[in-house]
Amino acid sequence: PNAQLTRQDAMVMIKNSLDAAGVSQPAPSATVLSRFPDNGSISSYARSAVSVLVQMGAVNGDDKGMMNPRSYITRAEAAVILHYVMTM
Repeated sequence: PNAQLTRQDAMVMIKNSLDAAGVSQPAPSATVLSRFPDNGSISSYARSAVSVLVQMGAVNGDDKGMMNPRSYITRAEAAVILHYVMTM
């Protein structure tokens, strides 16, 4: 419980929560991920969750257009994503 959480793992957890709540979502699309230069570093288990959250507008790249999927998510980043999905 004290370990840090990667951005991609946070997205998987949020996507799973949306699934459990029955929230309508777009279909996963590998094409959506191609706009991020580091899309190859997104783990296979997280690709669909990242794709869906990008399409929904809940997640964007950083100011350099990178997704940084294996970086640790900050509290601020998590708050922005959660606020977005809870108010859409």
